[in-house]
Amino acid sequence: MDDVDWRISLLQDAMDGATGELTRRLPGVLFGQLQQSEPIPIREAFDFPLIGSTPITPSFIFAGQQLQSLLALGRGLRNIVEGQNFYGHNEILESLESIDKIPISLRRLNRLMKRQLRRLQDLRDGGGLGFTIELFFLALRQLSSVSLTPESKEILYVGTFKAITSGWVDSKHSFGTQAILLDLVCDLVIQGRGVFSDIAYPTFIVDELLELVRKMVDGHGGLHAHINDAVEELRNFYPGESTVWGLALLDRALEAIIPPLKTSH
Repeated sequence: MDDVDWRISLLQDAMDGATGELTRRLPGVLFGQLQQSEPIPIREAFDFPLIGSTPITPSFIFAGQQLQSLLALGRGLRNIVEGQNFYGHNEILESLESIDKIPISLRRLNRLMKRQLRRLQDLRDGGGLGFTIELFFLALRQLSSVSLTPESKEILYVGTFKAITSGWVDSKHSFGTQAILLDLVCDLVIQGRGVFSDIAYPTFIVDELLELVRKMVDGHGGLHAHINDAVEELRNFYPGESTVWGLALLDRALEAIIPPLKTSH
């Protein structure tokens, strides 16, 4: 796990070099940092920027670093029980308090780790298309209050999206890229699901995303587990009155992933 953390850190350094660290300057985007000293305090290892209870960034998770912090906490608790290291008790108790402040959704890292795996697969096989689209949606959320006319926003945002996705054909067969886009769609539809939930993105951008998803999964439907899983999750969800989008977006999302069968006349 230490080796995986180190390689993810090298990946971030390569991304910074390729973009002149511009990626880190996008509104709403932050990246984690691999610390040299181990173990680091729990409050630093699980320091995810939040909006409500949802992480606002798709930052890479350094799982080995987090595990080391948890192991250090376990050793400290054992010392307390055995009456050893009396002078370190306050630090251990402070770590326990910081754990209590971590939202429950972040204590269960399974979904976050799966999304990280898909980002790495996307960067390896899909040219980073899915990851770049995630960054675009993060930045778009932060720019929602910018003083532009609706027409100017549509021209700017749609033009940017089309520029980002112009080479989508090269990523069509990347499972990681497909999975990232499907996760993004499920977040938009299902309240409280993940990073991009509970946000009213402009309809014209959602339309562009759904059209891209339709093209990306066309010909793959029923063949891959991540597509079937997304369809099942959407079908099992019923949007209530409190959801941002409602039933209309759910139907459109399902149509994009599994287009209606064409009938002959």
